[in-house]
Formats: sequence, structure tokens, C-alpha cells
Amino acid sequence: TAFAYHQLKYSPEERQGRFRLYVSPDGREGSMPINTDAFIYAGLFSKGDKVQYSLETGRGAWLQMVRGKMRVGEDLLLDQGDGVGITHAERLDLTVEADSEVLLFDLRMNVDLLWR
Repeated sequence: TAFAYHQLKYSPEERQGRFRLYVSPDGREGSMPINTDAFIYAGLFSKGDKVQYSLETGRGAWLQMVRGKMRVGEDLLLDQGDGVGITHAERLDLTVEADSEVLLFDLRMNVDLLWR
């Protein structure tokens, strides 16, 4: 297998208020290609922003806080350095409690492995 090296740098304006795609299986939207069924996004959000992210059937997410505070749904508050895995959800509803930088991993879930 041949190895490849890619490097991307987006300005803060290109990540502000949205999840910007960095890694995908097919390199869509100028992202770096990866040989697995995963999508990796980064976003910058301002206090008071409300963000939604839809998950397709059979997919889950890992949300990793780089800095700031963000509420997932109504109950879970994530702080700098916190992360959470999300399964069996159709949509993530996020409320930004403090200016935040976030990584979002959209992953195919292998249900057979989850329940062994």
C-alpha cells in the first residue's frame, strides 16, 4: 500500500459558524481522502449559535471540544477537552455556550461489533 501525505489549512472565516469538512473517503469538497468510511469536520462557533448536524442511518458521531463550551441536546454540557460518542441519533442539536472550536467525527457504526 502506498502512503500519501496531505495538508490542509483553512482560515477561521472558512470554519466560522459551520462544520468544515477536512477528511472523507472520497476527497469531496477538497477534503483529504482516507481509506475508511469516516468524515472529519472542524468548526468555530460563537456563543449563542445553534447548530444542527444530521446523521444518516447506521452512522454515529464523536464530538470533541478543542476549546469553549457546547450543549448537546438539552442535558449534556461539554467543556474544553471533553468528548462524547453519539449513537442511534438522527440529528445532533448543539447550542454554543461559549465561543468554541470543535471536531466532529461522522463514523459508520458496525452494530454487530457494538453488541458482542
